[in-house]
Amino acid sequence: MGRDRVAVVGAGMTRFVRRAQETAKELAWEAASKALESCELTLDDIDAVVVDTAPEAFDGVHMNSEYLSDGAGGWGKPVIRGYVGGGTGVFAAIQGW
Repeated sequence: MGRDRVAVVGAGMTRFVRRAQETAKELAWEAASKALESCELTLDDIDAVVVDTAPEAFDGVHMNSEYLSDGAGGWGKPVIRGYVGGGTGVFAAIQGW
């Protein structure tokens, strides 16, 4: 993609469970992998990563975006983090755009 164009081209989501057996990084990678699969791209095609999570008080991990960025495919890429409580999923798409 050119530097003057931006697009949200894929989406991925993990299953919802009460207590996941996977770590947060593993879940981030699962979602990122599904997003890449959905649009038939690889990490090399991605210029930046958006990491949106619940507020840090919910899971006890400080600076979630830094913790999850490599799991979400953001190793060596710009990462944007956001959370807005119950609207985080919608906000992620807005940030990506």
